Amino acid sequence: MKTPWDSEIAVVLNANAKRVTERIVTRVKKFVPESQLYISKTIDEGQAFIQDILNKHYTHVVLGGGDGTVVEMINQLRNALRAMGRPDSQMPMLGFLKLGTGNAWSRFLGMDAGKRTLPRMARPENWRISRFNLLETENRCSHFAGMGWDANILADYYYLKEKFDGTPFARFLHGFAGYIAAIALRTVPQQLVTPAPQIRVINQSDEVYEMAHFRPPRRLDLKIGDTLYEGPANVFGAGTTPYYGYNMVAYPFARMKEGFMNFRVVSSSVWEVLAHARSIFQGRFDSPNFKDYLLKRVSIEVDRPLPIQLGGDLFGNRDKWDLAVSDLSVEVFDFHA
Repeated sequence: MKTPWDSEIAVVLNANAKRVTERIVTRVKKFVPESQLYISKTIDEGQAFIQDILNKHYTHVVLGGGDGTVVEMINQLRNALRAMGRPDSQMPMLGFLKLGTGNAWSRFLGMDAGKRTLPRMARPENWRISRFNLLETENRCSHFAGMGWDANILADYYYLKEKFDGTPFARFLHGFAGYIAAIALRTVPQQLVTPAPQIRVINQSDEVYEMAHFRPPRRLDLKIGDTLYEGPANVFGAGTTPYYGYNMVAYPFARMKEGFMNFRVVSSSVWEVLAHARSIFQGRFDSPNFKDYLLKRVSIEVDRPLPIQLGGDLFGNRDKWDLAVSDLSVEVFDFHA
């Protein structure tokens, strides 16, 4: 009996991802014909693979890696399609193997590293298809993005990994333990002595809803160009999926309205966040210092340049930031049905 493994699905593994080991590659090869398996070590190699996948007209692409892999591959697919003069609608349907550090989409969709996922991919009658909006800034798409503490933590994580590379401490500075170390050793101490950035959020959306737990959405009477928020903010950003990695719910309202993003502004102190970290990252925390909106586009002005993260990768420093729901959306398949 013919299955999608016979012709429809290509699999791209990021060889640099945390959990792409020889054991994982061996597991994947049990299901995936060699001609449909691409193991990428560099961005240039990934671009060549994407070109080959599109030339062969695969209808489904499974990405093995973390959030950075997902974001990079989506952008490469879109850029390659446009360079070929093909519409975004020909974007292949996406599946995921949870093989990176963050894995926001993989965790949200209940995907694993392949033990359950790979056999189920051979049975398309069990697939459930979902469509996800994407964010876009400076011609780059992602499923979540942020400025402030979350980007600071990421920068501090990379700093510690580089500083202690090759030392006995290096093995303690990878994955979740590395993020905790970055928070404790650098991010929190720095933020305790650094004033919160002052920001102005300018509405660029024709519809804006104020969101809160335990009450219905409230449509705001705002015009394009009106100020949505002005004041201190330690974290601000958006998501079209609720999760960061590690099952942390950063944008709890992200899936509530098609075509919108959950934009969040957090003005809490370090102490409030630490005291309520559990309920915050379960997506249940309610505080006047957490402001959530559903909207399509915003412009942000900051009183000093701050780092930005897109899908868990750093994207430089900015003091002005335009963030919008992209025209590109993607279909993904999972097995909850």
